[in-house]
Amino acid sequence: FFEDLLQRYNSKEWLTSDPVQFVHCYSRPGDQEVVAFLASCFAYGSVVLVHRAVEAVLAPMGASPERFIRDYSPQKRFWPGVYHRFHREEHLEVLILTLQAALLEFGSLGRLFQKDTANVEDVLNTGSQWLRNRAFEIAQTRKADLRRGLQFFFSSPSDGSACKRMNMFMRWMVRKDEIDLGLWTWFSPENLVIPVDTHVARIGYYLRLYRGKEARAVNWKLAVEITESLRLICPSDPVRYDFAIARLGILDICKREYEKSICTQCPVQAACRFS
Repeated sequence: FFEDLLQRYNSKEWLTSDPVQFVHCYSRPGDQEVVAFLASCFAYGSVVLVHRAVEAVLAPMGASPERFIRDYSPQKRFWPGVYHRFHREEHLEVLILTLQAALLEFGSLGRLFQKDTANVEDVLNTGSQWLRNRAFEIAQTRKADLRRGLQFFFSSPSDGSACKRMNMFMRWMVRKDEIDLGLWTWFSPENLVIPVDTHVARIGYYLRLYRGKEARAVNWKLAVEITESLRLICPSDPVRYDFAIARLGILDICKREYEKSICTQCPVQAACRFS
């Protein structure tokens, strides 16, 4: 059932429904890395608002976002009036300066996150903590208190967070297919954890990928449990089903009740609790 779902929705045909589409606009690995990170940072809220925010962030960066970030100077305002829900121009400026610091110190985001471990929790904790600390240092020079908004960019398993955006970034960088870039060969897809948002959590409940109620808290424990269920199907690459599962919610295909005209056409109907 999941392989059928994969065949239907895990293709470039559906790229425009996901912020990973912006990563595919660039061919250089350095540009792809920074665009992927920026796109994942703002991947919360409705699809329309997410895409609008990412477009606004990338607009001044030209053909090479990596070069833009390396050369960035806050003396000029590049994003006047830009905002995405609770993130404003000031948060974005600190984020760019934080990425600049990472590129100058490590050479690339891949080297910042690279760690001699197969545990994605350790990789995310270490990388997120470095970025968070650097962002807080930079934000100290600002008049406004930006800590809460900046911490949201750099979630980590140690916080108990599901780390949806960070896991999404890892998936884009580690896996390799029509959707994911596969730039980080130092980490194995078998050790990734699925990015859990409201869509994956809801449909994961319908497909019995975790125990408990549908209203269960979306946290790191839930993300690991869903991943372990998918690992029973594909031990070497459990997160390969993420993009396809999420399409059922993002494209509003899967409703919150059984509808015969829709459900009988769904590849995972036979596995769904409502069918």
